[in-house]
Amino acid sequence: MNRYYGGLDNDVPEGLGIMYLPNRITDMGWYSNGVLEGLGRIIFPNGDFYDGEFKDGRLEGEGFYYKRESDKWIFGNYKDGKCENVIERGEGVPLKEIGKKYFNKLVIFIVAWKAKRREGEPKIPKNIPNDVFF
Repeated sequence: MNRYYGGLDNDVPEGLGIMYLPNRITDMGWYSNGVLEGLGRIIFPNGDFYDGEFKDGRLEGEGFYYKRESDKWIFGNYKDGKCENVIERGEGVPLKEIGKKYFNKLVIFIVAWKAKRREGEPKIPKNIPNDVFF
């Protein structure tokens, strides 16, 4: 059973939120019409995770995928859920290497979000637990 914490529009996830799904641990980020759209994160049950861009709930755009079992990551351009253009590969958690490239997008996302919030939307829904922000 899905559990969702975040903004809703007619009982459909909309805006900033986090969803716990039975087939993977967590989806979090920006939702539109009930699916991830824009920046977000998926954390899989095996410890793998993807941070990056989504379109219609699928990996689409720039992002990185970390494979826990092999301790390797791929940073690239994703289309239809698959990496079509590898920009860089590495080992270990990709904080320093990828952080430099990905940080600018996150800053732009946060600044845009705060600007919209000043205009009265979107607000962080009160039902999101404090420990879910990434």
